Amino acid sequence: MNPELEKYFRSLEQFDWIFFTSRYTVQFFFEFLEFYGKDSRSLAHLKIASMGKLTTAALKKHGIKPDLQPGEESSEGLIGEIELKKIPAGHVLIPRSNLGLPILPENLARLGWEVIRPVFYENRYPDHLKPLDLSKVETIVFPAPSCVTNFVRLYGQLPDDKKYIFRGKETEKRFRVLKDL
Repeated sequence: MNPELEKYFRSLEQFDWIFFTSRYTVQFFFEFLEFYGKDSRSLAHLKIASMGKLTTAALKKHGIKPDLQPGEESSEGLIGEIELKKIPAGHVLIPRSNLGLPILPENLARLGWEVIRPVFYENRYPDHLKPLDLSKVETIVFPAPSCVTNFVRLYGQLPDDKKYIFRGKETEKRFRVLKDL
């Protein structure tokens, strides 16, 4: 049991929005929701934002259709959508990992939002991880900046002979920084 999380689940009525930034935040949020004796009905008064398609698919498994999903699947995309649609500031809960980037909460605060961002799960580098043979791999997908960091930690560098796909500008930015080292 986590007293901080319990506090939020016991008072969901204080929030106007919940922003889900990944399918993992959806997974852990609904596990905790059930643990605290609640289900999707306790979110009926809330507006829901999803960072992207995978997050939305995870929400739909719980009967939730998000009110907002940006075309660009990133924190910047979500902020841009809020500004474009002139969504009024509110009180938002953002379930996050311990490595959640500050971009979304900082920009929301700049727009006048009251942001609560409790840690729902931890991203950890696995013990005893061994590198794979990448000789037949053509494309590497990085869904988050921490994935780029952990790839370099495991392999020592980012190979020049691969194609890379990034989810979000911050992930690509981390790649560029680590590629130049």
